[in-house]
Amino acid sequence: RINEVFDSKVKSLRGLVQITSSHYDTLGLTAPLVSLIRHTVSLAMRESKANWDETLSKEIWAFCMEQMSQCYQSTLIQFPRFPKFFNTDKHSCTLVVTSDASTSIMIMAFLIVFNRDGVAKVNLIQSKTFREAGISTIPQRELHGLALAAQLCRQLVSELAHLLQKFMVCTDAKICVY
Repeated sequence: RINEVFDSKVKSLRGLVQITSSHYDTLGLTAPLVSLIRHTVSLAMRESKANWDETLSKEIWAFCMEQMSQCYQSTLIQFPRFPKFFNTDKHSCTLVVTSDASTSIMIMAFLIVFNRDGVAKVNLIQSKTFREAGISTIPQRELHGLALAAQLCRQLVSELAHLLQKFMVCTDAKICVY
């Protein structure tokens, strides 16, 4: 079917590169497929001796179009935005961002969701770990970790504001209190 879409295209290296470069995958889920497509383009480049306007063989064109078809089909997968039990009512969640920097800086963001029965479910929504070589003392790491946690919290609050009842940034370091 994809051959029908690109039938009007000149079956040259230039046309092949235009078609294969048109695929855009924001999450990188199709990276393995795109890698195979790039390999096929390199084979086409060898076959045409890097002449952009030379007509490619039917076999390599059809093979690459089949690869592109598989790539486009993989983008039809749909992921649910929220789990089934998730309550999407306004102000029904609490965001908790934690920071710990005793060995390396670890920041975790949890979304506590209350369903319609009032039962809470805790979901880990993001986790970051940093190894800061330039920061040698624990108090400096703790303060740096708390600053990064606050930045992450600000970003998540801007994205999830309509769901949040409240948000908290927590740390176990007493140095951050002073």
